[in-house]
Amino acid sequence: MSNEKILYKQGRMLIFIYLISAYLMFGPAVEARQDGWISVILGALLSLPLFIMYGKMLSLYPEDNLFQMLHKVFGKVFGKFLSFIYVFHSIVLSSLIIYSITTFINKVGLFNTPQIMICVILGALCIWIIKEGLVVFCDWSQFFIRIIIASVLIFWILLIPVMKFDNLRPCFYYGFKPIYKGAISVLSFPFSEAFLFFSILNSVDDKKNLKKIFIKPLVFSCVFITFATAINIMILGVDNYTIAYYPAYESTKRLELGGIIQRLEIISSIVFIITQFIELSICLICACKGIKEIFNIKDYKIVIFPTTLFCINISLMSFESIMEFTEFNENIWPNYSIFMQVVIPIIIFIFMIVKKNHFSRLN
Repeated sequence: MSNEKILYKQGRMLIFIYLISAYLMFGPAVEARQDGWISVILGALLSLPLFIMYGKMLSLYPEDNLFQMLHKVFGKVFGKFLSFIYVFHSIVLSSLIIYSITTFINKVGLFNTPQIMICVILGALCIWIIKEGLVVFCDWSQFFIRIIIASVLIFWILLIPVMKFDNLRPCFYYGFKPIYKGAISVLSFPFSEAFLFFSILNSVDDKKNLKKIFIKPLVFSCVFITFATAINIMILGVDNYTIAYYPAYESTKRLELGGIIQRLEIISSIVFIITQFIELSICLICACKGIKEIFNIKDYKIVIFPTTLFCINISLMSFESIMEFTEFNENIWPNYSIFMQVVIPIIIFIFMIVKKNHFSRLN
């Protein structure tokens, strides 16, 4: 049982931030072209039964995090094996996020700054906020979410004059296959990654409503990402949207106020970095809690320093260029992610139900 307690609404808020963070800058479902917004909706619908299952799993073991659940359901040996797999998964995901943030900063702002320096500063900030504890991290995130949402909505309103609705047409021009492929990519990233929240949500104060904790964030994030995708397509056009590494950044560059105030994309860049920082911190917390359970360490915060350094090293060695990173995300990550975040959780859920039913019959 966790000694750190966070509010139920803070748990939902963290899930929402996590789900939208990447698409404040990247473009989802580029394979669907002008139908990318439809892929987002379909991806959310495909995620709904998965999120209902996640909620059910949490309600079965409300006091335990992901790794404690695995030990109780599968026993000490196989439970630790599965815990190791998800620690590895969290570290891989953390490394990808570090690469994503540092490359973005390097490409759009600090051109001549060595990427390792950006990694070190980012890592130091993550270590600091995680050391302060989950309560401080949630309060900090809750403060910034209001600023983030307000900034994005203001940008969308100011960009209305440069939006062209015709860029969204014709719908279903390339058939259903690209839309479905885009939906699977959205399911794999970011929706199914909500499984990592099993390492945090045992700290939520309201255990009775854990079944429903994923639903509202899914709905609101679906609406948010759908609007963001459609707006980026309307502003950039289909061809520019599909080839741009950072469509949202390119969209905000079109914003001018009276020909005087320009270069407001710096604000959207800050918003993106803050949300990605929150996403990275969640993944690192998950990895550290898993290491704590595997090696029976007293406090997960003890291992945050070496874990962060390890993730930084992996991020620096993983990709030669942003093109290689993009190719990995499009061709390799969806299959790997579906297996880790959909297939294995379904198997875990089945074992949970069987074990609970077995014990209820014995009693």
